[in-house]
Amino acid sequence: MAREFENCLQCNKKLVGRDDQKYCDLKCKNEYHRKNKTNLEEAQERIIKILKRNQQVLKDVLGEKNSMSIDMDKLIAQGLTMTT
Repeated sequence: MAREFENCLQCNKKLVGRDDQKYCDLKCKNEYHRKNKTNLEEAQERIIKILKRNQQVLKDVLGEKNSMSIDMDKLIAQGLTMTT
């Protein structure tokens, strides 16, 4: 069976041992997963912040109404964000 990864995903050292090995040791494995978890959490926080801001913009624009038609440019001018 061919080796899937030639080098450690964290430190890029040459892997020796099992063919399905991805990390050179437990320290590299833990650092790799901790780094990726942190990146995911930061992305989630950024998205939640955008969603909360968008929700407030929509509440401000709608007021007491349940629905209405409004130009997207006006919503964007009010602070609505369409991308992350």
